Amino acid sequence: MKKIFNLKFKLFILNFLIFATFPFYGNSNFLDFSIFSDKISDEEKTVLNSGNVLIRNPHNLSNILLLPSDLKSKQVLTEIQQIKPVFLAEIIQIIPISSKPDLINNINQALTDIPSYKGIPYYSEHNKIWVDLYSKADIISEKSGDHQHSISAQFYMEPFGDISTDISIVKSQTSLFYSNINATPVMYNNITCVKPGKMKYIIYVFQTDENWILYGIGAVNTPKIPFIKDRIELSFMNRIKTFCNFIFQKLFDKN
Repeated sequence: MKKIFNLKFKLFILNFLIFATFPFYGNSNFLDFSIFSDKISDEEKTVLNSGNVLIRNPHNLSNILLLPSDLKSKQVLTEIQQIKPVFLAEIIQIIPISSKPDLINNINQALTDIPSYKGIPYYSEHNKIWVDLYSKADIISEKSGDHQHSISAQFYMEPFGDISTDISIVKSQTSLFYSNINATPVMYNNITCVKPGKMKYIIYVFQTDENWILYGIGAVNTPKIPFIKDRIELSFMNRIKTFCNFIFQKLFDKN
């Protein structure tokens, strides 16, 4: 029990420190939460109303907050369902359009800058140290059109080794859809933790009347191996959260 409490306390402190790095974008008026399911709690509404990042573990598909309100949100849910996830994480922030009118272009630049993924700071709960989320981030090939960008990339992620991923970005003036899925297995100590096509990050950015909605979700389908299950869950969930927070932070770093 004491170990569980200590772990939860450390995660709370880590998330608090992450939140503290974000500028305050509080909304003067209470937000319309009709774009989210009724699973959203009053505490979560308070976080979003204050302009902070909401990080949550839905535990299963039925608890995801995003509703299928348009074609892209339906695509998010469909692609996540196809993973048949064992672990899920949602990351959400709401920002007034007036404070970031060029947000779509800014986030597109951040997401397509693959080399900048190298060196993202990540706290390893297992080893109790800060390490690089990716110590290598290379573009293998890419193709771009008017509104779509496709990238094949390779990352080195300790302790899992080299991982190849397929990245797709589709943007318009009012929305952006980013997906990143593993094209090669994720290995740990010669054990396949995640098969190809079973780990996906999605970031969907869209606008309502007065706000940008930044919605990130990560899904992982991995065997529940008893002796490493908890470590894998904590590792993958924290990596998803770390990546999305990194991208959101880059938006605020731009003047």
